[in-house]
Amino acid sequence: MTVSTKPFRAKRGTVLFRQGDPCAGYLRVLSGQIKVHLVGVSGRDVVLYRVKPHDVCLQTFACLTNGQAYAAEGVVEADLEAELVPTSQFQSALEDVSFRSEVLLGVARRFGEMEQLVERMVFDTLEQRLALALLDRADKAGIVPLTHEALASECGSAREAVSRKLTLFAHDGLIDLGRGFIVVKDAAALSHRLNAAL
Repeated sequence: MTVSTKPFRAKRGTVLFRQGDPCAGYLRVLSGQIKVHLVGVSGRDVVLYRVKPHDVCLQTFACLTNGQAYAAEGVVEADLEAELVPTSQFQSALEDVSFRSEVLLGVARRFGEMEQLVERMVFDTLEQRLALALLDRADKAGIVPLTHEALASECGSAREAVSRKLTLFAHDGLIDLGRGFIVVKDAAALSHRLNAAL
């Protein structure tokens, strides 16, 4: 059986879905990236995961299998090129052994990542979570193109608390603070902070 798909493209900044939206179908990401995040009633924003090529969006999978609406928001972070399996064809597409294996393996990987996220939120200090976010998001030149507020979303913390930690990191010579960006100066020392039992 051949899975029927439609080409799908979206530019950076496009909101693909919001809380309460129905699901339009399953996206097989070919290039680009989607950030899936949750905004609480308090207004605090937490990044749940990112969908890259060969990844599965758990929110979409839950919507397609349970018929529920989205509980989070998905935003294109890097121009997206994908294939869309419409909602009406998703169940029949799962009859294709290759497609079913691709989806289920992706779901299993994503659940593992979500378990790690919960463990970090529960057991890691803010300092450790912040060090991880800086190392993960830094480019080859060490530049992290994020504001303090965006980093707070990555760490699941308040902006004020993240700003205080960033100031301490800068004081210790680990980073330089710019306007709307941060430069990682000592990745090895940040890794030590990440792995230290604080």
